[in-house]
Amino acid sequence: MKATTQAEGRNYYLNWELQKAAEKMLREIMKVQPGETVLITCDTSNDERVINATAGAALTMGAYPIVMQYPASLDQAIMIEPTKPVLEAIKAADSADSDAIAQALSGVTYTGVTGDVVFDDEGDVDKNIIFIKGVDTEKGEFYSVKEQGLAQ
Repeated sequence: MKATTQAEGRNYYLNWELQKAAEKMLREIMKVQPGETVLITCDTSNDERVINATAGAALTMGAYPIVMQYPASLDQAIMIEPTKPVLEAIKAADSADSDAIAQALSGVTYTGVTGDVVFDDEGDVDKNIIFIKGVDTEKGEFYSVKEQGLAQ
């Protein structure tokens, strides 16, 4: 087999090997135990084969996989930072039930790279401003270029 840097289009390509690697990650690195809930967060740009292999491995191990997928688009003019708000919603819901988590999300507020992020009753980010940042490659730091309000 030749190594390549191109994406593989076949859905079944190395899927058994991928699931074996996902199970090794869950068992040896994450120390997942039977009966535990495994939350897999991803966006629509992630390779579904990796997501499915990880969920399948969790199920094979006797764990309960939950996949939460977010849009990768910039339609809302901000980057969504899903991991921390989801974690806070799970804590607030005190449950792995997806409906309880979704309901708890509306009460979550956290500070991200764009400032305070608040979710409305529908679970959407309640923000009407775009932050444009530049990168100083010599210092390795971000700097503010412009803040722009969005028309409602």
